[in-house]
Amino acid sequence: MKKQYILLVLLCIAAALVAGCMSTQTTNAAVTPTPQIIYVTVTVTPAPTPAPTAFVDPIVGSWSFLTSNGLIDQPTFYADGTFSEYWVNPQGSGTFAGTWQNTGSGSYTYAVSNGKTGSYTLVAINELHDNSYNLDYYRLGTAPSESVVTAAPTAIIPSGYSHVTTLSGNGDDTQPFSITSGGGFIIAGSNSGNSNFIVHITDTSGNVLEYLFNEIGPYSGNKIVNLDTGNYYMSVEAEGPWTITLTPS
Repeated sequence: MKKQYILLVLLCIAAALVAGCMSTQTTNAAVTPTPQIIYVTVTVTPAPTPAPTAFVDPIVGSWSFLTSNGLIDQPTFYADGTFSEYWVNPQGSGTFAGTWQNTGSGSYTYAVSNGKTGSYTLVAINELHDNSYNLDYYRLGTAPSESVVTAAPTAIIPSGYSHVTTLSGNGDDTQPFSITSGGGFIIAGSNSGNSNFIVHITDTSGNVLEYLFNEIGPYSGNKIVNLDTGNYYMSVEAEGPWTITLTPS
């Protein structure tokens, strides 16, 4: 009887061991899930590049100078590197044109069509110094009370001044001028060249308004014309130095 009991115990232990092994094998044999690869397409839109800001040189604009003795000088600098200037002194008035260039550090050079050259220094955003003549210009609208603050190239003509406009050059040229008070004008022209001397007045669109002179060789003469208040151009075809004056008749 005792032997049977021992045998039964051994059978139970064996059964338990077998069951444990099978359970372990079953656990170890469990299938591990295969990882899933998910592809995601991401569209990246780059931020738009800001459009470049147009640079305008601080000298661009109209400036004015008025001395105690009545000299008026009003230059206007344009963004394309050209300028025009209107002046008045006790002997008369006139305009001329030229080009300017920024040479860095607030310095500028200029060249006038009649051959004159010089330099400026931008002292402040509204103050410009002419180094060649030791004059200070102020931007129109910000000038001290002693400066002229009208739109260039038209300036205030001091009382007692005759409004005589003088234009001069050497060779072919087109120069701007303004009439501040319309009426009749005596236009005198002289030329020392040996070729054509052809002169006419155009409006700001290039339309011919008055044919003044059509001569060959050295010449001196005049013509009377009527001009309204406004801006004009004197177009000259010449060889050598010439001078044209406009005097109210």
